[in-house]
Amino acid sequence: MPYIPDDIIETIRLRSNLVEIASGFMELKNNGKRHVGCCHFHHEKTPSFSIDEEKQLYYCFGCKKSGNLFRFVQEITNTDFVGAVRWLANRLNIQIPDTSNPADRKLAEQRKQMRNDGYRLLAAAANWFRSRLALPEAAIANDYIRERGLDMATVDKFVIGYAPDTWDSFRQWANKQGYSDEILLKTGMVIQKDDQPDRIYDRFRGRLVFTIKDELDRVVGFSARALTTDFQGGKYVNTSETDFFKKGEILYGLNFAQKAFAKHGYALICEGQMDVIACHRAGLDNAVAAQGTAFTASHAALLKRSCSRVRLAFDGDEAGLKATYRTIRLLHEAGLIVDVTILPDGEDPDSVFRRGGSEALVQMLTPCEPAMDFIFRKSCESHNVLTADGRSAICAEVLEFIASITDNVARVAHCQDLARRLHLPEDLLLGNLRSVLRKQQEGEERRQSYHRPGPANAGDWPERRPGGPPPFVLDVGNAQDKESNSLQALLELTLNYRFLAETLQADEELLNLLPDTPLAHAITQVLASLDDGEWEQAGDRLAEGELSA
Repeated sequence: MPYIPDDIIETIRLRSNLVEIASGFMELKNNGKRHVGCCHFHHEKTPSFSIDEEKQLYYCFGCKKSGNLFRFVQEITNTDFVGAVRWLANRLNIQIPDTSNPADRKLAEQRKQMRNDGYRLLAAAANWFRSRLALPEAAIANDYIRERGLDMATVDKFVIGYAPDTWDSFRQWANKQGYSDEILLKTGMVIQKDDQPDRIYDRFRGRLVFTIKDELDRVVGFSARALTTDFQGGKYVNTSETDFFKKGEILYGLNFAQKAFAKHGYALICEGQMDVIACHRAGLDNAVAAQGTAFTASHAALLKRSCSRVRLAFDGDEAGLKATYRTIRLLHEAGLIVDVTILPDGEDPDSVFRRGGSEALVQMLTPCEPAMDFIFRKSCESHNVLTADGRSAICAEVLEFIASITDNVARVAHCQDLARRLHLPEDLLLGNLRSVLRKQQEGEERRQSYHRPGPANAGDWPERRPGGPPPFVLDVGNAQDKESNSLQALLELTLNYRFLAETLQADEELLNLLPDTPLAHAITQVLASLDDGEWEQAGDRLAEGELSA
C-alpha cells in the first residue's frame, strides 16, 4: 500500500469538516447538535442519516453505515483509505509526496521523526521555562505573576514560565539533552544570524513565557511578555511561523475550551491570553483567543468543528469594535451563529476578574445580543433612522453583514426583519442583497486573478499572501533617490510576505540602520503590526492613515 505521512493525514483531518463533505452529496438540516438528512447509501423518505459535527462521526439508523470522515469518503467514492486521503487532499490543495520508492519513503520517515523530535523539544521547553520560576533571578517574573493575581494552580495549568535574561541558556540546556541546533531552529526556539551563521541565540530572553498548545494539547510554541520598560522588540515576542506554530490556525486555550463548548452551548472569544485565563478561573472554561494575530477564517473553521454558536467579548473602544465587525463576518462565513457582548471602555475580562472575582466577570459576560441586532443598533447610532439618507446608509451597512451569512433561509429572514425595522418593502431589500452578493463575488474573482510580479528569482519565494494589498506607494514627495526606491521596495515586501517581515523583525540591529524618513517609519510600523496581530491589515491601515508614517 502507498505510504502517506501521518502528519499529512492529520492535517487533512483537521482542515476537513464531515458536514461540509456530506452536504455535497445529500441535503442536511441542522437539528441541534446533529445534522440529519436522507441517507445517500440507501433509498429512504424519512431522514435517518445523522452527523455529530463535534465528534466528526456519522451513523445511519436505516442501513447502519457509520464511521468518520475518511470512511465516509471511502463509501461515497468507492475507494480505499489511501484513495479517500488523496481525494480529500486534492479538495484542499494539499500536496502528497510520492513515497513509491524506498528513497522517498525514507525521506518521509525522516520528516516524521523530525516532527516527533520537534514536539518532544517543545514540550520539554515548556517544562524548562516553568522550572525557571524557582530561580532567584525569576523574582521579577514572580512579582508580575502576583501582581496579576495568578495562583500556582493557574500557572501550572497553563504552563507559565520564565525565560532567563541570558543569550543562550536554553540552547545550552537543549543541546545537553541531545537536541540539535537544527531542530531548535525548526521549532523557532533560537535565532540564527544570516550574516553570522555561527551566532545562534535564544529567541526568548528575560520574559514571562506563556505556553501555546494546539487543539490536540500539543505544545507548538510560546508567547513571551516583556517584564521591564527598556525591552527590545515588541511587548510580546511570539514563536515565529514554523511547521509546528502557525498563528492563523492556533486559538489560545482551545485545548481546554473545546471540551466545554457543549456544556456552555457556545464558544467565548476574548482578545488576549490573560483574558482567557481569567475566564477559565471564573468558570467560563469555554473561552479562547487568537494567538499573536487577528482572528482569521482558519480560526473560524477550527471553531466550526467543535461548536455551532460563538459569543464575542471584545473591548468597547474603536479598535475593539473594528475587530468585532471583522470577526462577525468571518464567523458568519464559516456558518456559525454569532452573539456579541461589548465590554465597557477600559475594561477587559482580566481586569474585571481581578477587581470583582468570578461573580463580577460572569455577570459582565452573560448579557449578549445576536450579532445582527448588534450591527443594526450600532448602525442606527451612526445614522438618523428618521431620514431617507439615514435609512439608506443603515440598509447598506447591515446588508453587507447579512451577505456574509451562508444559510439562505437566515439571509432572507434577516432581510425581512431589516425591512420591517426600516419600514421598507422586502422585495427592495432582497434585490439589494443580491446586488451586494454579486459585487462581493466579482471582487473575490478580481482578487483571485491579481498576481503581483515577484523578484527575478520568484520561483524561490513562497507564495504571496492571498488577497494581499496592491502595490502601496507612500506619498513622500518627488524623491527619486536610490534610498527611497529601496525603502519603497522593502515596504512592499514586508506588506506582502510575512516570512520576510518576521525575518526583519527578528534582526535586532535593523531598526538602528533605518533612516529617519516616512518610508522607514512605515516599515517599522508594519514590523510592529506583527506583535499586535494586525499584519494582514497593515497595508489598509497605512493607506487609511491609521498607522503613522
